[in-house]
Amino acid sequence: MTELPTPDVDEECFRENMRTLRERKGWSQGELSRRLIEGGWSIFHQTTISRIESGDRPIKLGEARAIARVLGSNVATMVSLPVETSIVQGLASAIGDVRVARNRISDAYEMLSESRAKLRELVDFVAPIDLEHWQDADLREAFEKLRNEATKLLAEVTPQPDEGDTTRGEGGNGEHPET
Repeated sequence: MTELPTPDVDEECFRENMRTLRERKGWSQGELSRRLIEGGWSIFHQTTISRIESGDRPIKLGEARAIARVLGSNVATMVSLPVETSIVQGLASAIGDVRVARNRISDAYEMLSESRAKLRELVDFVAPIDLEHWQDADLREAFEKLRNEATKLLAEVTPQPDEGDTTRGEGGNGEHPET
C-alpha cells in the first residue's frame, strides 16, 4: 500500500512548484496576483502570494486551483515533488513547442504551394513569348534569366509535410494540455 504524503509535504511541494513556475514565466509575485484577479478573484494581494510561498500562510483549496490554472498546471501536479513536476511541465512545454513549430511549417508549406502555383501560371503564360522582337537587350537578358530561374524553382522537389501527423488540431495553438 502506497503511503500518502502528509498535508505539510503537499503544501511544501505546492509552494515550491508555485514559486518555480512563477519564476519560469518571469512573473513577479505582483504579476501573479494581477493575473489571479483577471481570472476572477476579486482580491488577491501580492503579499498573500509572498506569505503562501514563504509558508507563513496556508493555501486554501480554491486558491490552489486558481493559482495552478493561472500557472498552466493543476493541483495534482503542483503537489508533486518539484523534480517530478519539473519533468512533467518540461515534457508538456516541449510538446507545445513541437506543435507550434509543426503548425508553422505546415502553414509555410501551404504558402509555398500557393506561391508555386502562381509561379507555374506565370511560367506557362510567358513560355511562348518570343524574345527576338524585344528591342532592349538588357531587358531580354533579364527576362530570360528570370524565366530560367522560375523553371528551375518549379523543377525542385519540395518536401511534403508529414501526412501521418493528425494531431495538428490537438493543442495546435502551442499550448500544452493540462497535465
